[in-house]
Amino acid sequence: MAGLIWLALVGCGAPSDGTVEVAAWGEDEVTEGFGADETDGWDLSFDHWYVGLGDVTLSSVDTDDVVVTGGSAVLDLVGLDGPSSIATLTAPGERHRFGFSTRVPEGADIVDESDVADLMAADGAVHWLQGSATDGTTTVTFDWTFGDEVDYTGCENGDDASDGIAVSSDETVSAEITLHTDHLLWTQLGTEQAALGFAALAAADADEDGEVTVAELQAVDPIDVGYETSGISLDSLHAFLGYSITQMAHLNGDGLCTARRRE
Repeated sequence: MAGLIWLALVGCGAPSDGTVEVAAWGEDEVTEGFGADETDGWDLSFDHWYVGLGDVTLSSVDTDDVVVTGGSAVLDLVGLDGPSSIATLTAPGERHRFGFSTRVPEGADIVDESDVADLMAADGAVHWLQGSATDGTTTVTFDWTFGDEVDYTGCENGDDASDGIAVSSDETVSAEITLHTDHLLWTQLGTEQAALGFAALAAADADEDGEVTVAELQAVDPIDVGYETSGISLDSLHAFLGYSITQMAHLNGDGLCTARRRE
């Protein structure tokens, strides 16, 4: 009997650690672009979409205390043919809340695209995207940056709608930060079913030189061109796009996270 009691106590001890491999990507849409049948008649392609990622965090589901944090990268989402690793974390074999951030790159933290990271850091850019679009008659290019740093917390697991991820003792589990780049083309906030549009962005090319600049986007009120802000105060198309892409990050496909912009 004493032996049985001893075994039971051993079985109730602290869980042994497991490994979490964290990767990120923008799915096939950022590589393939968007067709005219998906938008308001504009074909859109990306040359690059760089994003700074970091602060991957596993927290206690009971107390929200941080268990482990780490990892950072600058990734070109256009260049990925699948999820790209950004962190390997060790944590006790139990369920944890999952969080991360999109942020301006910080020197030594960068593990990929270091030359791009320096340019982004100098510009205060979290996202830097370049590409072109055409409606068959008019073609425009764009080279845009957005600087809102965002903390994503309390992520729902897109695989099973559970809270965060379950770490298995002495095993490796995967977690994917999925970045939905269609948010750049949303014409309405407050819904995951927004129509995708580019016509108003192309029309912002005030000097008609074939390039839509950040300054030109900043000169257009989104409400004036039919965008729906859902009561959020956004004074330009650039601000609208910047806010919209703060909602683009998910866990394992479609798992929603709480997104908070850093002040």
